[in-house]
Amino acid sequence: MGRPCVFDFGFFRNPYVGRSFISPSQELRDLKVLCKFNPMEHTLSGRDVVVVDDSIVRGTTAQQLVKLLYNAGARTVHVRIASPPVTDPCYYGMDFPSREELFANKHNGDIEAMCKWLKVDSLGYLSPEGLVEAATRSSGSKHSFCRACFTGVYPVPIEPIKEGNDW
Repeated sequence: MGRPCVFDFGFFRNPYVGRSFISPSQELRDLKVLCKFNPMEHTLSGRDVVVVDDSIVRGTTAQQLVKLLYNAGARTVHVRIASPPVTDPCYYGMDFPSREELFANKHNGDIEAMCKWLKVDSLGYLSPEGLVEAATRSSGSKHSFCRACFTGVYPVPIEPIKEGNDW
């Protein structure tokens, strides 16, 4: 890219619509994205766009956002993610799906395959080491934090959920 960038907002985000990835069905997640994000054509039309997001869980929200950007006239779309790829479920409060449903795993960590599926010109993630460095530098704390959803290394042993249990 190497050209000067102009920071601007490409979407108006409806603050009254919650997180899309926790909705129980794909149909509801898709509807939430359409209600939550409204592209600002006057900002996007004819531009090379770099989207920065916190994470990609299933990838379906990112794919829809990319489509909205192109429909609003973006010339190219580049995605940068401010975390490592999510590769493992979170058992500590985040409602992440199974390993099989996670975007990075569906594409075996292949960035080129992810770009093709998202229909973006480029995709970049923060490394696990970069995440730790950024968090340590910004907080001043040397204390560790859980990063199991990025590494698969859990702070306590995780027992597999047995089929048929509803608790």
